[in-house]
Amino acid sequence: MFLIIFGTRSSKVKEQKIKGSTICSKCNKMNTYRVSGSIKYFYLFFIPFISISRRINFKCTNCNNVYLENTAPKPIRRAYMKSPIKVPIWHFSGMLLIGTCLSVIIIYNMVNDYESYKDGEKIKEYKVKLKSSYENDILKVVYNPIFEKDSISFTVNEALDFTKYSFNKNNIKYFSRVSKKKILLIIDIQKDDEINSRAVQKLMNDINDIIKDNYFGKTLENYIVIRQNGKLLITKGPYKVNVNEKSIMYFYEDIAFIDDEDNIAKGIVFIKKYKDYNKSKIKIDSTNLNKLFKKVLKKYNFLYEKLPLKDISNWNLRFYEVTELYMPKEIEILVKTNNGIGPFKSISDIISDCDNNIYKFHKFFDIEDLNDSQYKDKEGKIIPSPRSPYWIPFYEDNTNIYAIDLLPNINGNIGQIICYGNDEKKNKVVAKNMEEFLYKYLHGKIDVDIDGWTKDKPYLRE
Repeated sequence: MFLIIFGTRSSKVKEQKIKGSTICSKCNKMNTYRVSGSIKYFYLFFIPFISISRRINFKCTNCNNVYLENTAPKPIRRAYMKSPIKVPIWHFSGMLLIGTCLSVIIIYNMVNDYESYKDGEKIKEYKVKLKSSYENDILKVVYNPIFEKDSISFTVNEALDFTKYSFNKNNIKYFSRVSKKKILLIIDIQKDDEINSRAVQKLMNDINDIIKDNYFGKTLENYIVIRQNGKLLITKGPYKVNVNEKSIMYFYEDIAFIDDEDNIAKGIVFIKKYKDYNKSKIKIDSTNLNKLFKKVLKKYNFLYEKLPLKDISNWNLRFYEVTELYMPKEIEILVKTNNGIGPFKSISDIISDCDNNIYKFHKFFDIEDLNDSQYKDKEGKIIPSPRSPYWIPFYEDNTNIYAIDLLPNINGNIGQIICYGNDEKKNKVVAKNMEEFLYKYLHGKIDVDIDGWTKDKPYLRE
């Protein structure tokens, strides 16, 4: 039962001499009156809120003659009003507390609104930048590109077998550009007759194969746009074919593929803020890390053991294709020791979960969610987000998900191990690096829920 405690109390006021000129009507002495009394206030939960009444007495120090405030002669009251008793400020403690809290809330909301406004302006700038960059490029298409000015367009134009299509090289305008490890190729077919959709798809596949054959190792992502007389037919990003131009916007920003242009810009603004922080990475001892992992596997005797990976080069490439990050050394060591055992993920599962994290981060990215205290840690080590493209999940048991954090908050370290994804728990740092995580795991200092994951208790899992 919730008990509300309220009521009234009185506090005595400090006795003081009346400063004005007075004369006692009883003993006729001059300036002998002093004032005293009490002030009543209202309180809630024992906190004074407001003064509600007062009782004032005037007493002659010579003859002890006493008057109440409302019965005292007018000369005494006039003299008293020259320096009346003041209500103590602590009688208004509750009001001041409420006012302070309201002020803090108002200021906090104003700051948040301003930050949201700034982020909104940045998002608008990014959207304009993405669109204008693309619109400028589609105007640069030319017939018969020359190698010295546009080697990619020249190579594609020379390699295409035009006997497969209802047009030839003289009907096509080209433009290409390279950004980091990405290639963008824009083709505009100048032909009045409608082009069969299968022919367009065949052309797209042939162009993609030509780029891969000629530029493999120099690029990992191809962005292809096919237009006809200035109108869009089809586009291809690094992961799928599309009938709109949203996927092509990813060529202009160093970010993974999603479907929502608004969220692209929001994600860019959010991530860039944390990329600007200077953070350190705590070094790991590869030999010790390997030994610790083997000790963990020996102690817990996990189920679902898979063969270790001897050659990880192809997986490194795949990891980069999905995340645009280099595979952490810690992950390499784990999968080379045992590629997926018990709750420790295999490399294919790690990459799949990274892809899912990237998708969820951008697809469902909402600035408002970041104000949720569930995603904020008091130490400022983890970015306030339910997901991040820079979290590499390597472990998942019945309750807990642990990941390597490659983009921490200002007080965090690159490579710290975090726990996230549990609706009942806040995201938190559990270890400064993988070595410390495995040491704590080995000695039972990490939260785990592994019923059904070990050979001695397999019956709890299907």
